[in-house]
Amino acid sequence: CVTNSDISRIINSSEVQSHPKLKLAGPSQRVSVKTRGGTKRNPLKNPEVMDALNPYAAEMRKTEQAAMEAAAKDREALLAKKRSAQKANAIQKKVNYAKMTTDYQVLTKADLDQKIANDAAERQAKLQAIADAKKAEEEADAKMIADKKAANARAEAKEADDGGDDDDDDDDEEDE
Repeated sequence: CVTNSDISRIINSSEVQSHPKLKLAGPSQRVSVKTRGGTKRNPLKNPEVMDALNPYAAEMRKTEQAAMEAAAKDREALLAKKRSAQKANAIQKKVNYAKMTTDYQVLTKADLDQKIANDAAERQAKLQAIADAKKAEEEADAKMIADKKAANARAEAKEADDGGDDDDDDDDEEDE
């Protein structure tokens, strides 16, 4: 029977320690887990090992890659659209600035008062023109009514001038 002291003496013996497969790695060497088939590989980092564990993993990788490419293409399109809008906005800003510096005038208080007075006079002239047009229309209506009344009066006067002879017989022939 082997005791604990025997095992430790065997492990620490020079024959066991000198064996190449049993040497421990030093602190500067990488320690890896050894299995029967060799070094164990991480399936999250190694696609071949992941494919062996999960056959659908390759299809998932392809789908994910296609989605990433589509997103990159969409992003490029969105960026191009945004850049063109920014360029158009920059051009419009320059145009607006040019208009502001050349077309617009800085008005003093007197200029502003004069402009307000001119606008008020324009509005007053428009209102007067509308009132004049309405007055002319009313006068034309009154003249037309007066003409109708005069025509009716002439017609009545003509009937009265007939001598009040309402009968249809000819009185003129009897006088002869």
